[in-house]
Amino acid sequence: MFEISASSAACLEPLCSPLNYHLVIASILAGKTPGEIFTDHPSRPQAAWINFKHHCFLVGAPDLPDFNRELIGYINQHYIPKARTAGQEVLLFDYQPAAWSKYLEQLIPGQQRRRYQRQYFSCQSLQEDWY
Repeated sequence: MFEISASSAACLEPLCSPLNYHLVIASILAGKTPGEIFTDHPSRPQAAWINFKHHCFLVGAPDLPDFNRELIGYINQHYIPKARTAGQEVLLFDYQPAAWSKYLEQLIPGQQRRRYQRQYFSCQSLQEDWY
């Protein structure tokens, strides 16, 4: 498993396109939002894990044993402890293709998780009077 920077992430755009409704992915790949990007191969990726704070995304081929094994190690040794320290009880995921769903228990055993496919924003109050 390789961690890549946003400057090397253009090769992930085809894998991420099914999740293009999550604007944070495009922002991470463009280097505008800090996030972590891990892939099975730095220049010819077949799968990737992208995360920003408590939002996690899995894209590409879910049946890559070496990538999945290393991802399990990362999630359990780094991601979950960091999430717990931040008070996060439920891990939020989205993924494509749908076949990732049968691998989630292997990747994150015994953890509460929820798939979220949409994120909505609302304005509670205006900071400036626009009228």
